[in-house]
Amino acid sequence: MKFGFDLPDSAVLKIGTYIVILVIISLVLGYFSKQRLHYASAKKDLSLSIPENQEIINNLNRHLIEIQLRYSKENTVRKEAAASATHFQIKDKENQTRLANAKSLIETMQREIKRSKEDFASYKMRYKNHVWAECVGEKYDTITTRDGKTYTNITIKKVSQQGLSIAHSDGVSLISPENLAEKWDERFLWSQKN
Repeated sequence: MKFGFDLPDSAVLKIGTYIVILVIISLVLGYFSKQRLHYASAKKDLSLSIPENQEIINNLNRHLIEIQLRYSKENTVRKEAAASATHFQIKDKENQTRLANAKSLIETMQREIKRSKEDFASYKMRYKNHVWAECVGEKYDTITTRDGKTYTNITIKKVSQQGLSIAHSDGVSLISPENLAEKWDERFLWSQKN
């Protein structure tokens, strides 16, 4: 191949290999960015639906209290006015039905909220495990910890809640999340609650 000067074929092959490696790395990083955006969108959707459901339960609880107060007042009036007993018995039954329906609806919504929270927690854990597993084998020239220690020629061996397990030029180490820069915490989601 001619570049205005002669390069040995082995140099051209090395350059071509480096270009292919850079393209693969950019594709992998693009994929992870897309996955992170997808996770953020799903998290936002779930985070929005939980407060909405909680507001519905709060409204139903207020409605339940209003119904209970109304029921109580009507029950007192019924006792005081024997002549209107039939009318109040009908109202009493309607209110009891409304009260039972409201209680049933509240219980259903509470079960749904609990299930949604469990599903979301499970999804977050699966996503975190996926992120951790995908980085195994990644290589870095250097990593400097918050306490000033610098590791060189790093290969990530494992990511866990305890930290980042690496192989480096001097051996192997486990670096705790607290001792790594904030960008590592954001990437590996250590500070997020499960």
